[in-house]
Amino acid sequence: MNALTPADLVTELLRTLEEAQTSWDPRSGGGGPILMPTLYHDGSYRELQDRLSEMRDDRGWRRPWWHVSYRYRWGRVIRTTVKARKTARGPEPILPARSELLVVGSATGDGVEVRLYVWPEYVDDGAATAGVARLVATMYDGDTTRLRLPEPFLWRRLGLPAPDERERYVPAR
Repeated sequence: MNALTPADLVTELLRTLEEAQTSWDPRSGGGGPILMPTLYHDGSYRELQDRLSEMRDDRGWRRPWWHVSYRYRWGRVIRTTVKARKTARGPEPILPARSELLVVGSATGDGVEVRLYVWPEYVDDGAATAGVARLVATMYDGDTTRLRLPEPFLWRRLGLPAPDERERYVPAR
Protein backbone atom coordinates (compact mmCIF):
# COMPACT_ATOMS: atom_id res chain seq x y z
CA MET A 1 0.00 0.00 0.00
CA ASN A 2 1.31 3.41 -0.95
CA ALA A 3 1.25 6.05 1.79
CA LEU A 4 1.03 8.82 -0.81
CA THR A 5 -2.05 9.81 -2.79
CA PRO A 6 -1.82 10.26 -6.57
CA ALA A 7 -1.83 14.04 -6.01
CA ASP A 8 1.08 13.64 -3.55
CA LEU A 9 3.01 11.59 -6.12
CA VAL A 10 2.45 14.15 -8.88
CA THR A 11 3.46 16.96 -6.52
CA GLU A 12 6.70 15.15 -5.66
CA LEU A 13 7.36 14.46 -9.34
CA LEU A 14 6.98 18.19 -10.01
CA ARG A 15 9.28 19.08 -7.11
CA THR A 16 11.98 16.60 -8.12
CA LEU A 17 11.86 16.97 -11.92
CA GLU A 18 14.95 19.14 -12.18
CA GLU A 19 16.88 16.98 -9.71
CA ALA A 20 15.96 13.84 -11.68
CA GLN A 21 17.06 15.49 -14.93
CA THR A 22 20.42 16.65 -13.61
CA SER A 23 21.46 13.88 -11.20
CA TRP A 24 24.80 12.33 -11.96
CA ASP A 25 24.79 8.99 -13.77
CA PRO A 26 28.17 7.25 -14.10
CA ARG A 27 27.15 5.78 -17.47
CA SER A 28 26.59 9.21 -19.03
CA GLY A 29 30.17 10.50 -18.90
CA GLY A 30 31.55 8.89 -22.04
CA GLY A 31 32.30 10.20 -25.48
CA GLY A 32 28.91 9.22 -26.92
CA PRO A 33 25.42 10.55 -26.48
CA ILE A 34 24.57 11.87 -23.04
CA LEU A 35 22.07 9.66 -21.26
CA MET A 36 19.27 10.96 -19.09
CA PRO A 37 20.01 10.02 -15.48
CA THR A 38 18.66 6.77 -14.08
CA LEU A 39 16.43 8.63 -11.62
CA TYR A 40 14.66 10.28 -14.56
CA HIS A 41 13.81 6.90 -16.07
CA ASP A 42 12.84 5.36 -12.72
CA GLY A 43 10.08 7.93 -12.30
CA SER A 44 7.13 9.13 -14.38
CA TYR A 45 9.01 12.23 -15.52
CA ARG A 46 8.62 11.81 -19.28
CA GLU A 47 4.86 11.45 -18.87
CA LEU A 48 4.84 14.45 -16.53
CA GLN A 49 6.72 16.59 -19.04
CA ASP A 50 4.38 15.57 -21.86
CA ARG A 51 1.29 16.49 -19.83
CA LEU A 52 2.87 19.76 -18.64
CA SER A 53 3.55 20.67 -22.27
CA GLU A 54 -0.08 19.94 -23.15
CA MET A 55 -1.27 22.14 -20.29
CA ARG A 56 1.04 24.98 -21.33
CA ASP A 57 -0.12 24.80 -24.96
CA ASP A 58 -3.84 24.61 -24.12
CA ARG A 59 -5.25 28.12 -23.64
CA GLY A 60 -7.78 26.81 -21.11
CA TRP A 61 -5.07 25.21 -18.94
CA ARG A 62 -2.21 27.69 -19.37
CA ARG A 63 -3.08 29.59 -16.19
CA PRO A 64 -3.12 26.45 -13.96
CA TRP A 65 0.12 25.29 -15.67
CA TRP A 66 1.77 28.60 -14.76
CA HIS A 67 0.61 28.45 -11.14
CA VAL A 68 1.50 24.77 -10.64
CA SER A 69 4.95 25.46 -12.14
CA TYR A 70 5.63 28.45 -9.90
CA ARG A 71 4.23 26.64 -6.86
CA TYR A 72 6.08 23.34 -7.19
CA ARG A 73 8.94 23.81 -9.67
CA TRP A 74 10.19 27.37 -9.72
CA GLY A 75 10.14 28.34 -6.05
CA ARG A 76 13.32 29.08 -4.13
CA VAL A 77 15.11 27.32 -1.29
CA ILE A 78 16.24 29.73 1.40
CA ARG A 79 17.96 29.52 4.77
CA THR A 80 16.60 31.80 7.45
CA THR A 81 15.71 32.07 11.12
CA VAL A 82 12.04 31.99 12.10
CA LYS A 83 10.24 32.34 15.41
CA ALA A 84 9.42 29.12 17.20
CA ARG A 85 6.93 28.03 19.80
CA LYS A 86 8.11 25.84 22.66
CA THR A 87 6.66 22.34 22.77
CA ALA A 88 7.43 19.20 24.76
CA ARG A 89 9.28 17.87 21.71
CA GLY A 90 11.38 21.01 21.39
CA PRO A 91 11.03 24.22 19.40
CA GLU A 92 8.45 24.13 16.60
CA PRO A 93 9.11 26.61 13.78
CA ILE A 94 6.38 29.12 12.93
CA LEU A 95 6.53 29.26 9.15
CA PRO A 96 5.80 32.34 7.07
CA ALA A 97 3.03 32.25 4.47
CA ARG A 98 3.84 30.54 1.18
CA SER A 99 6.60 28.35 2.56
CA GLU A 100 7.26 24.72 3.33
CA LEU A 101 9.73 23.42 5.86
CA LEU A 102 12.60 21.40 4.41
CA VAL A 103 15.11 21.21 7.28
CA VAL A 104 15.13 22.35 10.90
CA GLY A 105 18.46 23.52 12.22
CA SER A 106 19.59 24.69 15.62
CA ALA A 107 17.59 26.85 18.01
CA THR A 108 18.72 30.44 18.49
CA GLY A 109 17.06 32.33 21.35
CA ASP A 110 13.33 32.33 20.64
CA GLY A 111 13.84 31.25 17.01
CA VAL A 112 15.14 28.34 15.02
CA GLU A 113 17.27 28.14 11.89
CA VAL A 114 15.43 26.52 8.99
CA ARG A 115 15.68 25.79 5.32
CA LEU A 116 12.45 26.61 3.51
CA TYR A 117 10.98 26.19 0.06
CA VAL A 118 9.16 29.46 -0.74
CA TRP A 119 7.01 30.57 -3.66
CA PRO A 120 5.83 34.01 -4.82
CA GLU A 121 2.78 35.72 -3.33
CA TYR A 122 1.11 35.93 -6.74
CA VAL A 123 0.75 32.14 -6.97
CA ASP A 124 -2.94 31.20 -6.78
CA ASP A 125 -3.10 28.04 -4.65
CA GLY A 126 -6.49 27.15 -6.17
CA ALA A 127 -5.07 27.25 -9.70
CA ALA A 128 -2.03 25.22 -8.59
CA THR A 129 -4.31 22.61 -7.01
CA ALA A 130 -6.39 22.50 -10.20
CA GLY A 131 -3.19 21.99 -12.19
CA VAL A 132 -2.14 19.06 -10.02
CA ALA A 133 -5.62 17.54 -10.35
CA ARG A 134 -5.41 17.94 -14.13
CA LEU A 135 -2.05 16.16 -14.18
CA VAL A 136 -3.42 13.30 -12.05
CA ALA A 137 -6.37 12.96 -14.42
CA THR A 138 -4.32 13.03 -17.63
CA MET A 139 -1.05 11.26 -16.79
CA TYR A 140 -1.27 7.73 -18.20
CA ASP A 141 -4.91 8.54 -19.12
CA GLY A 142 -5.81 8.68 -15.44
CA ASP A 143 -4.29 5.28 -14.51
CA THR A 144 -2.73 6.38 -11.22
CA THR A 145 -1.29 2.91 -10.57
CA ARG A 146 1.33 3.71 -13.21
CA LEU A 147 2.64 6.83 -11.41
CA ARG A 148 6.20 6.21 -10.26
CA LEU A 149 8.45 8.23 -7.97
CA PRO A 150 12.08 7.02 -7.78
CA GLU A 151 12.80 5.24 -4.50
CA PRO A 152 15.35 7.77 -3.18
CA PHE A 153 12.76 10.54 -3.58
CA LEU A 154 10.01 8.37 -2.11
CA TRP A 155 12.06 7.58 1.02
CA ARG A 156 12.99 11.24 1.40
CA ARG A 157 9.34 12.32 1.02
CA LEU A 158 8.26 9.77 3.64
CA GLY A 159 11.03 10.94 5.98
CA LEU A 160 12.65 7.51 6.06
CA PRO A 161 16.22 6.43 5.40
CA ALA A 162 16.81 4.33 2.30
CA PRO A 163 16.53 0.56 2.97
CA ASP A 164 20.31 0.04 2.81
CA GLU A 165 20.77 2.74 5.48
CA ARG A 166 18.08 1.56 7.91
CA GLU A 167 20.27 -0.70 10.03
CA ARG A 168 22.42 2.37 10.81
CA TYR A 169 19.37 4.52 11.52
CA VAL A 170 18.53 5.25 15.14
CA PRO A 171 15.39 7.38 15.54
CA ALA A 172 15.56 10.47 17.75
CA ARG A 173 13.96 10.05 21.16
